[in-house]
Amino acid sequence: MYRVAELALFLSALAGSASAHGVMGTILADGKTYEGQANTGAGPVWSYQGPDPFGPVQSGGYSNNNQIACNYDGKVGASQVEVQAGSEIELTWTTGGNGVWAHDKGPIIDYLAAAPSDFTQATTDNLKFFKIAESGLENGDWTMNTILHATNKWKVTVPASLKAGNYVLRHEPIALHQVGGTGPENYPICISLKVSGGGSDQPEGVLGNQLYTLAEKGLTTNPYGITSYEFPGPKLASLNGGGTQNPQVPPVTPPASSVAAPAVPVAPSPTPTRPAVAQPPAAVPSQPGVYTELVVVTVTDYVTVTAELPAPSAVNRGQRRHFPRERRHERYFKHRS
Repeated sequence: MYRVAELALFLSALAGSASAHGVMGTILADGKTYEGQANTGAGPVWSYQGPDPFGPVQSGGYSNNNQIACNYDGKVGASQVEVQAGSEIELTWTTGGNGVWAHDKGPIIDYLAAAPSDFTQATTDNLKFFKIAESGLENGDWTMNTILHATNKWKVTVPASLKAGNYVLRHEPIALHQVGGTGPENYPICISLKVSGGGSDQPEGVLGNQLYTLAEKGLTTNPYGITSYEFPGPKLASLNGGGTQNPQVPPVTPPASSVAAPAVPVAPSPTPTRPAVAQPPAAVPSQPGVYTELVVVTVTDYVTVTAELPAPSAVNRGQRRHFPRERRHERYFKHRS
């Protein structure tokens, strides 16, 4: 059951969904820009003829390869995007509404399918798609919101190990704002690629009508207020150098230490004939009623590291500090009342 705030967001998305979908505007690859040609098929973007030229494929089309593979009645475009394996492709959407991609809840998934050497023979019946990238939640928000909704742009990398040849990129935002009503909305766009360089990888894929079923959790999840998400469709293909710009799990930043000890590079040197002796430190000024503690540490390689520590509190004043067996230390305390 939707909470009040979630229901307001749901109704807002529902109201805007009728007129603010989009088509592929431009494709940028290896420094060259290709026009999307408004889904007419005059460029590398495949043409499609849906009931709404800016609209989605509804879940009822999942079993219909002629709908879900490359949108309604998808037909191969007249040209190809030339790109090196390992390169990044930037996709820019053009919307039919207020100038921004309307939806902000749901995953964005990218697939590839090997195409015939003669691109004119490519059809949705001979394209078998394998997944190369998927992006969903990051830091508690959907990347569809933080990137696509915010900029109309999306980036995907052609796997570096992909075998050279002809491919079809299937780029697909899936809006989940109506999962409690008319169901998920899929926006598949197919783009013809001519890939050069690369390696020998060319995974086996599946036909478009085998990608999804409505029973999948990733297509029925309420997208509001969640912290984890299970992607629909097949697993990511095993490839080297591909993937999305926005992984679901962000990198972990280690916590900052309360004492920042400088990194001291130790150069190899001959063993000295006698150990180095730490000298007492110079007096350190302190404030009235404040302890100041200095620790001088001499390690076995005879490099002396001096660190200034915070004054001991009532909690830790009696705690012991432990040092490695191979180190010795001297402590100096000064107290001014």
